[in-house]
Amino acid sequence: MRIAWRYEALSNVSAPATDAQAGPASPDDAEPFCHSFDLTKRLESSAIRGQLHSLHGRDFQGHLAAPPFKPFLDDVAAKLASSPPLSVHRILVPNLLSPTVYGSAACQPHEVLQFLHGLRSILRQFPAKATALATLPVSLYPRTTGLTRWMELLSDGVIELVSLPRHATTNHGSDRDGNFQGLLRVHSLPVFHERGGGLANSCLREDRSFKLSASNGMVIMPFSLPPVGDQDSQPSEAPESKVPKQSLDF
Repeated sequence: MRIAWRYEALSNVSAPATDAQAGPASPDDAEPFCHSFDLTKRLESSAIRGQLHSLHGRDFQGHLAAPPFKPFLDDVAAKLASSPPLSVHRILVPNLLSPTVYGSAACQPHEVLQFLHGLRSILRQFPAKATALATLPVSLYPRTTGLTRWMELLSDGVIELVSLPRHATTNHGSDRDGNFQGLLRVHSLPVFHERGGGLANSCLREDRSFKLSASNGMVIMPFSLPPVGDQDSQPSEAPESKVPKQSLDF
């Protein structure tokens, strides 16, 4: 959102020159895609733009003869083909391969790989209109398994979120950064041209952490442990520990 706000100010400077050269704008071009709003306030229903289409996990069970993900891919392709040229679609597939959300037929390796191939084909067909994000429970399917590795190869970018216990995240961050809630590991990033993905190498080398905030959403920051012997970052001893222990006689 900070990047959107930064470029929103630049659009006001370049707007007169663009309007002078361009002809009459269509209704889709007149309305900007980005709009500013305060994250600390409640988002009213009148400020929400766009539509939300959702499918439950039971819809992917289907019949044994038909692929479970085919109706979903056909529906997404039809919506993209009939949408305006400047519309943007965000495709979310949460908890893929989770047995509590999807049926047994949708969790088969050949069905999942065919689904990713079909989704990747749709994204290549509409590169400027659609983007997709899928999540996978690593606790059930670790990265060492063959299916997970194939899914990573079929994805443009792979990011792993490792949540940490509460006692492990307290008193490890400074007052400026705040306490982090987990680690963020970047395994791969999209490659947009033949020279690579820009800062992909630096992101892969650096350790990062994340925390969730009600006002700022998800905040990603560099991960660093406090120096050894730092009294400010070490938890203070309880008052009971200073009381001398009584000797026991046997």
